[in-house]
Amino acid sequence: MFIKKILSAFTVLLLLSGMLGACANKQQSEVSIPSPAGTSSEDTSVKTSVVNNESVIQEDAVKFSPFGKYDPPIQLTTVRYAVEIDNAGQNEADNNWYTEIEKTLGIKIINLWVTDSQQMETKTNLMIASGDMPDFVRVTKPQFLETLRADLPADITDVFNSTASDDVKTQFLTIPAIMDMVTRDEKILAVPETNLYVLPMMWIRHDWMEKLNLPEPKNFADVINIARIFKDRDPGDAGGNIGFAGDDSLFSYQSFYMMFAANHAYPQIFIKKDEKVTYGSIQPEVKTALQMLVDLYSEGLIDPEWNIKDGNARDQLVRNGKAGIFGQVHWGPADYAGAEQTTPGIRFQCYPLMSNDGQPVKSSGSTPVNGMYIVSKDCKTPEAVIKLFNLLFQKQYQAESVEEWAYFNSDQSSGDYIYNLNGSPIRANDPLDHYNSAVKLGKYFEGTWQPTEVDTFENLVIGLLDEFNGGDESMWFYEDCWGPNSGVFNSVYLIDNGLYFDDEYMGVPTATMVDKLSILNDRELVLFTEIIIGQKSIDEFDNFVTEWLRDGGQQIIDELNEQLGY
Repeated sequence: MFIKKILSAFTVLLLLSGMLGACANKQQSEVSIPSPAGTSSEDTSVKTSVVNNESVIQEDAVKFSPFGKYDPPIQLTTVRYAVEIDNAGQNEADNNWYTEIEKTLGIKIINLWVTDSQQMETKTNLMIASGDMPDFVRVTKPQFLETLRADLPADITDVFNSTASDDVKTQFLTIPAIMDMVTRDEKILAVPETNLYVLPMMWIRHDWMEKLNLPEPKNFADVINIARIFKDRDPGDAGGNIGFAGDDSLFSYQSFYMMFAANHAYPQIFIKKDEKVTYGSIQPEVKTALQMLVDLYSEGLIDPEWNIKDGNARDQLVRNGKAGIFGQVHWGPADYAGAEQTTPGIRFQCYPLMSNDGQPVKSSGSTPVNGMYIVSKDCKTPEAVIKLFNLLFQKQYQAESVEEWAYFNSDQSSGDYIYNLNGSPIRANDPLDHYNSAVKLGKYFEGTWQPTEVDTFENLVIGLLDEFNGGDESMWFYEDCWGPNSGVFNSVYLIDNGLYFDDEYMGVPTATMVDKLSILNDRELVLFTEIIIGQKSIDEFDNFVTEWLRDGGQQIIDELNEQLGY
């Protein structure tokens, strides 16, 4: 009952949406750029040129050790936006993370300023323009390009190789594109802010399928037929059913991504075709997908007001029984935690994305890097910034108990273990954290693996599944997301069978991308929306392709191919 006591439904939702980790893979790893001669990430006896000066040797040993503590303490300056930390009496400058960083590493974090999240980008842009930088700062991808133009980031290649822990290196090298995004001319110029790598899938109200005695879908035509039956027979007794849920994001996993993927169309990402990089939105498959959406809209199988509804309004359609099919990642049903109170027996089943041509659908994976942390050239102790990431990964992924994990990553004032990393001055996550946990849990369900005390997340999952199987209906979505036949194992299936691909360009935007891509994207969204709702002809797509290439798109494609060596 301990697990049930510490985890509320809201807690589980946040855990599922991404950040609580399993213990990291501790295998040794090396970055592609050679470390300085004679050093390694775990070597605290670093050689120096002053071999006869014992104090210098000891000082460098602390400097390059992943967890070496500065004595006396040093200071690192940064800037950040205001956050809700939840822990009683804590704030952005005084919290468990800042305290532990100073206690363990001898580093005192100084916030030069704290601003509202909506003002963060503007204030950071002004700071970059002035060149007056703190020791380290989080920047967006376009801002990173601006800092490169201004020659602001320090080359942290040597300190990364010598000071980053093996766990940090292993997790940053999980996906090659991660370090590529912060490397220029074989120099590491930032630390990536990594996030979970997730893949899209379909979710269908399985209790409705059982109620209506519907067979499992084999292709996307079957999925459309299920939506049609949901609309006609209204199994939720909601006074109207539209089949598919969607919203004004159009291309997102949660909206109509599945319709594009069903036609092997991948808008608003860069793809490889004929050994060159090109833009997914200008391919003929997109026109076919748009025609499918036109037909679904005309038949009333998608919300007639999808283009003016946001994600919250979309979720209400599902929660209220007006839509039974939606797109999401492996924690999709967690968005509807608590729905069992008004809809007893609600259950969803996930499926890989499907096509109509008999060919498997490959999903485009999420971008594994949200932003990056640059270290100023004026920072006197750049290796100290690397140590922050060492400590972050240790406390997120190597906690020896639920209590230790919770001290750094959750709300201590309420008694619930709600994931909350807001106190930390940095953020990063193991991209394959949930995949690795799922592999362990798969073995657990097969009876070939048992968790130990350090398998914090796996123990939480197992405990909550036991609660559900013991009659606690409030944990139904945990069974759908993490049970033996759940969403996370669909992700494992997709990854293990190579049914995914990445955007061909996930790096820092080129100059023309910064200047023109957002304008082109906005124009694309407007036109595609007008086509779907019948305000423009499908033939307008051909004009869109011509204009997109003419108005900067071709230049972007050329820049990318040159940069990637195609």
